[in-house]
Amino acid sequence: MSKIWVRVADKKKAKIYATAEVPSRLNLIEEFISPMASVIASEKPADAHTSTCEFAKYLGDILGRAKSAGKFSWLVLVADPQFIDRLKQSLDQATKYCIISALEKNLTHAPMLEIERSVLGIIEQACSHPAGNTHY
Repeated sequence: MSKIWVRVADKKKAKIYATAEVPSRLNLIEEFISPMASVIASEKPADAHTSTCEFAKYLGDILGRAKSAGKFSWLVLVADPQFIDRLKQSLDQATKYCIISALEKNLTHAPMLEIERSVLGIIEQACSHPAGNTHY
């Protein structure tokens, strides 16, 4: 059975959840907070942009290493619209190939039930149609 990771992120915080191919629940694996989270709001726009890009690269590196280590087979990205493109650009080709969906929605502070409602249907649909991988 393939493991699916769900990355929920914004420019200050990120969480990784995991589920089986036919999902029933998400399990929180790890949580990350940008080292610059406390100062991003007070920075000049150019500095905040740099901090945000660095956090996206950091998250991309983590996902790339996890993919190389075989920790997941498929990936769902969930991030606010201003951050999701940066996050996708930070991924290596092998990791991008594993993306089955990219949802432009900020759920980093949402309760687990709302996150599950937002992504489990997407995962079930993707698993029932494996050729439907969009390869972002």
